[in-house]
Amino acid sequence: MFVIDAITESSKSWAKREIYCTVEINGKQVELKIDTGAKCNVITLDLFKRLCRGEEINKLRAVQLVAYGGDTFTTLGTANFNCYLKSTCERERERQTRTREDG
Repeated sequence: MFVIDAITESSKSWAKREIYCTVEINGKQVELKIDTGAKCNVITLDLFKRLCRGEEINKLRAVQLVAYGGDTFTTLGTANFNCYLKSTCERERERQTRTREDG
């Protein structure tokens, strides 16, 4: 089980009340939005490429996702990364990789 013991709220998102935490993936600091209602974690293809150290996208696991507002998009598939928060490692499973380059 992965427990986040410290989170910060991004000042630029105060009005939206979005909460973020910073984790380390493959030696790079990444700010992730905490979304307690999400069924999976999603990253852009650009971020995947920047974080990748040989990880591959499992295209057999591609799915179509529906956002809260009703927008839909199809992922490229899934990839696995080890995510570190304060030296605690959580094997990240089922991280969907978006086909679009936007956030």
